[in-house]
Amino acid sequence: MEENKIRRFDALTCAKHLAGMIHFQTVSDADHGKMDFQEFEKLHAYMEKTFPLVHQTLSREIIGKAGLLYHWKGTGKSNLEPVMLIAHQDVVPAGDESRWTYPPYEGTIADGHIWGRGANDCKCIMPAHFEAIEALIADGFVPDYDVYLGYGYDEEVGGSSAAEICQELLKRGIHLGMLIDEGSGVCPGEREGMSDSLVSVKLAEKGSGSYKITVHGKGGHTMNAGPKSIIAQAGQIALDLQNNPFPWHMSDCAELEFLSKAPYCLKEENRQIFADPAGHLAELTALLEHNPRENGKLRSTMVLTGIRSFPENAVPTEVELKVSSRILEGDTPQSLADALRQIVGDRAEVELVRGEAPSPTSRIDTPAYQCVKETYEALYPGVHVIPSLGVGGTDARHYYPVCDCVYRCSGYPYSSDGISINLHDFDENMELKNLGRGPEFFAYLLTHYGECQG
Repeated sequence: MEENKIRRFDALTCAKHLAGMIHFQTVSDADHGKMDFQEFEKLHAYMEKTFPLVHQTLSREIIGKAGLLYHWKGTGKSNLEPVMLIAHQDVVPAGDESRWTYPPYEGTIADGHIWGRGANDCKCIMPAHFEAIEALIADGFVPDYDVYLGYGYDEEVGGSSAAEICQELLKRGIHLGMLIDEGSGVCPGEREGMSDSLVSVKLAEKGSGSYKITVHGKGGHTMNAGPKSIIAQAGQIALDLQNNPFPWHMSDCAELEFLSKAPYCLKEENRQIFADPAGHLAELTALLEHNPRENGKLRSTMVLTGIRSFPENAVPTEVELKVSSRILEGDTPQSLADALRQIVGDRAEVELVRGEAPSPTSRIDTPAYQCVKETYEALYPGVHVIPSLGVGGTDARHYYPVCDCVYRCSGYPYSSDGISINLHDFDENMELKNLGRGPEFFAYLLTHYGECQG
């Protein structure tokens, strides 16, 4: 597409629409009974009012308690499989609101940013879809293929609302040609030791495991100096877990990522390592060891997330440790449970509470991936588009039964002023001037999809 076919969007207008969405406290909980679904209903009403052309043109269904499935019926002039854009409506709790510079649910526009819970993760994605489609409809564009939008409501707690939407598509015999979920933004290359700017398009994501380690012991009253508390034993187990991380290994997706980055490394020695990552695993792990996100691409991880005991006036008979893992391809939830048992020995019991295997890896030799790549290259001249592995979880993992080309990328650039976006932290924000770039990306992507297939 030529430059004059790129649709531009006013950042301030986009910010005001996003601010309106931030107002609704769509906080998720693993226990749906603790969620305020009226906030989701208010969000739905707000979107209907704010984007009237979308809601006049696309059909909308409520899936489950608050999931949304939109359908934009195409002309049928092509035999292309549909495109689907997804995100999640829910956010994590704001925490201590006194620690926020601006109130977490106000969507304050100040200091060149918009501030609030969900400003970046990921309420900014939903209006980007709607801004783009609203503009396309106003321009008279009708796709020759169908377009679906899907929004779950419990992604932040690893819920299944996105899977419910996928099951609806599956029951209707719908197979998608491409699905795009939240993901990385365009960032300066020097930030990662690369030339020029780059963007990672995630082809896969790690699995997850939740484990309970229970230490049993003899109890008693605290007035007696008798039995030693098993809390100390639990503490030693926690230290042993920290000192015995899971071993490094190379997955196919991670290997592809490093190979793709190799030509753009600023340092010659890094180019050599990235050009043969499996053959230089020791050097690669040494290079990335102090970068938590990057070294997570080379091994399964475990983090101690909680400890539970009993009342103050009793020596506990039981102490529970909670461990959360992100699982790299080559490992499974059960294999990591076995590895934990090797570390713990007979000092405690290890239970796999919940586990999900790593996702499949989408291919890059497809028209769908070419569409994503060309979209970035048109909107960000000179950008290097890098296929990569996602170390976090997204709703995209649920959609492989209906799509082979599942990609994770946001269309937005990272903050250019060095201010942290603070995902899941106090003062979550998005840089104001970037807010038009997301809709720009999705508008181009939707109109370019047909051109890449022929």
